[in-house]
Amino acid sequence: MPDNINLNELNVNILWHSFTRDPDFHGVANSISAENNLGPFDVLPKHANLISLIQNQIIVRTLDGKEFKYQFRNGVLEVIENNVKVFLGI
Repeated sequence: MPDNINLNELNVNILWHSFTRDPDFHGVANSISAENNLGPFDVLPKHANLISLIQNQIIVRTLDGKEFKYQFRNGVLEVIENNVKVFLGI
């Protein structure tokens, strides 16, 4: 793992602007809550690498305590070494 990665935060990119005209999210967070077909789950810093189909809602909690909520039907969430990519509306 590169030395410049902060292990106590998540680098998050949520992409869906082309489908909804709502803004994408690019920023740093301390947690993400999502749901897949097994139920709700959270992603925290140092989470194991993961790829999952997600549904319904995702909540991003930023370092300053703000919450960003996205409602959608289907999406894909990928976590690799504290980098989170989310593709919604697919």
